[in-house]
Amino acid sequence: MRLLNCPARLLFVISAALFLLGLEPDSLSAADRERWDFSFRGGEYDLNRLELYGNLAGIKPTADGLRMKLAAGDKKDWGGIDIRCRLEGDFKITGKYTITELGKPEGGSGAGLSIGIKDKDQEWATIQHVNQHHAGEVNVAHRGFRKQDGKGYDSKSKSEKANISQGIMEIERKGNLLTFAANTADGQAPVLIESYEYTESPVDYLHVGVKQGGSEAPVDLHLTEIVLEADQLTFDYQPKTDWTPWIWGAVIAVVVLCVILVVVYKMRQA
Repeated sequence: MRLLNCPARLLFVISAALFLLGLEPDSLSAADRERWDFSFRGGEYDLNRLELYGNLAGIKPTADGLRMKLAAGDKKDWGGIDIRCRLEGDFKITGKYTITELGKPEGGSGAGLSIGIKDKDQEWATIQHVNQHHAGEVNVAHRGFRKQDGKGYDSKSKSEKANISQGIMEIERKGNLLTFAANTADGQAPVLIESYEYTESPVDYLHVGVKQGGSEAPVDLHLTEIVLEADQLTFDYQPKTDWTPWIWGAVIAVVVLCVILVVVYKMRQA
């Protein structure tokens, strides 16, 4: 009866229940949100924290890293992982990998590895290590500028020769300037390729993947490590399902509310 006679207490109980339902157990603590260093070596990690796309048969955890392999003639000539995260403010993305094979393509944009980002306004950029028909192995900084009509992109790119089997690629934003760096020889620190203007909006799309670039050249490499650093770094590790977390949260909230109302009703009848 006391609960019934005190609407403020009832409202507090309901609000507290809904708040607890909204907590995400996989969220990083405040002390850890500025840096995330993830090693793919050993093969003992949970792929539910990542989202695979494209040629899923070619993406497999191994002791040497996350293997990304595309064979000549594959129907899907791309594949990789999306990391469901949000980067806000200044940030730096570092990817490390080892190359087993980069076949020489007969044409296309190049076969190899790509790290790409896209912000909430769909402005995108990638850094790539690819084997191209005419240029051979190169590191490429690529920036896509969204057209004012929103119907397409203009783009700029710059490439530098590289000869490596152990690769490091970096994308870094400071203010509204985006810089691209990569090593051009084994054991070398990354060197600047190019800088482009970018936005200061949150980046909520990050992919790391392999591609054949319109050719049938085989690609075989291992992604060994990803390091993310940002002013604000948050994650969403919930795997995709037909029932989104919002739907599940709403259903559970309704159930909790019904239980509370039943308890109140029984207390009234007592």
